[in-house]
Amino acid sequence: VVHGIALFGLLDKLNGSRVIARTSWDAATRTFSAELTAGGRIGFHAARPPVSVHINIQPVTVTNPSDGLWAIETTTEPVTLSIKL
Repeated sequence: VVHGIALFGLLDKLNGSRVIARTSWDAATRTFSAELTAGGRIGFHAARPPVSVHINIQPVTVTNPSDGLWAIETTTEPVTLSIKL
């Protein structure tokens, strides 16, 4: 968990967190970033809705199927994920 965000990796894989190569936090912009080695259905938990989410610099729509669990679908590889709180 980094500043209120728990990145799970790929939700449809048994060991989905294995695709997470690195994570970082930028306090000045309140942005969590992660590099993933594969695309798919990426999931993360955040206590409050993110201001914006980007994959490879492009804005994306996230779904919230249950309280605090957010999901993004992508087919690009590798993935650079940015979540602004």
